[in-house]
Amino acid sequence: MTHKIVIYLIVMGLLLTWAIPTTAETASPKPVWKAALMSAILPGSGEFYTGATKNGIAMLGLGAYVWGSYLYKSSRVNALEEKYQEYAYLYGDIPPDTYSDDYYLALSRYSTIDEYRQKRGTPPEGPGWDFTEHPREWQVYREAHGDYIDTKKVRDQFKSAIFITHAVSVLDAIIAARIYNKRQRHFSLHVNSDVLESTIQTRLTYRF
Repeated sequence: MTHKIVIYLIVMGLLLTWAIPTTAETASPKPVWKAALMSAILPGSGEFYTGATKNGIAMLGLGAYVWGSYLYKSSRVNALEEKYQEYAYLYGDIPPDTYSDDYYLALSRYSTIDEYRQKRGTPPEGPGWDFTEHPREWQVYREAHGDYIDTKKVRDQFKSAIFITHAVSVLDAIIAARIYNKRQRHFSLHVNSDVLESTIQTRLTYRF
């Protein structure tokens, strides 16, 4: 997970650098497609590019939150999956990464395959299991598997939140770019300075 965070921070830094306009770009129209593309990659960067700083800060913070939460929950899902499969292997002789989620779910609800057959009928495809001699370990397995299911659901919710955040930021960046360009068509400020003559010339133009 660490390398993903590092990559995300690098991309964030590069896009924010790209988003900050230079002096020459300050009074220039902002391409709508560029603002949209930037926010599609990194929420908030398109807003920074078009001068909508407050919106940019809000979207950047929201993007960092949903991405950070998604990466954290993903690491938890992997850790919990390894844990319950390890217990299934050590105390149920069930090889990891071999059977379906339904099979591991059955293990978490019934301590033996015979109990499953009595109450549910034909069990999921896979070898038989019997945790009667390891009740404590079975409880640990059940808890780990239950936490895995719950954490996976939350992770998937954050995945949806990531898509929504990027989409909202793209729309916001498009609106911000159009507002910015509309203002530029009506208002412009030009400043010229001559260091040798110690003069500054300012021209303010407003187009009706």
